[in-house]
Amino acid sequence: MAIIRASCIDCGELELTVADVKVRTSSADDTSTYYFRCPHCEMVMVKPVASRTVDMLVRAGVQSTVWHMPAEIKERPSGPMIDHDDLLDFHELVHSDDVMEAITGSVDVSEVMAKVARSQAEVRLDSDHDLQGTND
Repeated sequence: MAIIRASCIDCGELELTVADVKVRTSSADDTSTYYFRCPHCEMVMVKPVASRTVDMLVRAGVQSTVWHMPAEIKERPSGPMIDHDDLLDFHELVHSDDVMEAITGSVDVSEVMAKVARSQAEVRLDSDHDLQGTND
């Protein structure tokens, strides 16, 4: 059985079997990496590898796969950018009592968002009142 020499950043030099190592090649640009789990620290190591070495590893019995970039990488978002207010609205939604109903679809999310907006408006009104009270 072939022995493959590799290194772990924490444990140093290792001797692995073909069953321990996997190779994957990108269909987009034909670059390849090999990866393995260190038998000592259990860290997964991923390292670039030349096509000549890929051929040798595959001939030795290492499993090779081709992976494809997800289509989402080419997608470009449309609509307005998310701003700080959107993030705060989301935070309020996640911490509301209705979050599970909104996630499961048993409640209309727009109703929950309207409730969040009303509660924020009430907070702003209270803040305005507090500010007016400090100016007296």
